[in-house]
Amino acid sequence: MRAGWLIGLFTAVLMVAAPAAVRAQTVSGDGDIRGQISAVEHTVLAAPRQGRILEVKARLGERVAKGNALVRFDCRSPQAERDVARARLSAARAQHKVNKDLQAYQNISALEVELSGAEVERAAAELKVAEVRLGDCVVDAPFDGEVVGRNVNPYQWVSAGEPMLELSSVVRFEIEVVVPAAWLTRVKEGSALTFVADATGQTVAAKVARIVDRIDPVSQTVRLIATPTGEAVGVRPGMSGAVRFPASAGADS
Repeated sequence: MRAGWLIGLFTAVLMVAAPAAVRAQTVSGDGDIRGQISAVEHTVLAAPRQGRILEVKARLGERVAKGNALVRFDCRSPQAERDVARARLSAARAQHKVNKDLQAYQNISALEVELSGAEVERAAAELKVAEVRLGDCVVDAPFDGEVVGRNVNPYQWVSAGEPMLELSSVVRFEIEVVVPAAWLTRVKEGSALTFVADATGQTVAAKVARIVDRIDPVSQTVRLIATPTGEAVGVRPGMSGAVRFPASAGADS
């Protein structure tokens, strides 16, 4: 009785598992798997300094060009520090000039001249630091893209490192694909594929640009990165869809 019960249970498990196995073979055999569009350039712009924001020039969903000013801080204090540093440098240079003139008449020691020269260098370095801090008062767009996230508003106080804007490229895309590791005998860098977006039905021709050199030990899959071979019209980062390779790509699966 016990043996018969076990045989019946084993048969039932096989019957349940069989459809899934058939589906997996169908997907592999057709070379039709899933992929996702990602932006080549994507970043979160964080606050380079703490302080009060005066202006946020980029709105959510708005496209910006590289170099456009996106966020402007209240920088009256750094500006004052820069002016003080400039005055100190000017005074240090004047003192150094006087000391060199006095040295010509042997009215001052060489050490005092050297120390005044060092003071000039120190004042110049302090001015550079002040100018760098002042440069952090405006945050520019690092590349052409679209604002896909906004966490700050004018007159808000932020801390250094606090996320402000999320920027994503809308021109340069990549397609991330996960395929069975067995496909590596057929799919290589340069292999052709097509991506069909679920949301729009848009078809994008692409080719494998990179193969991530790591096979997942559990699923025995590997990640591929493909780039469009033409204009990727109608697709956006985050879109998912079907990725199709030529029939021969999955022939060994």
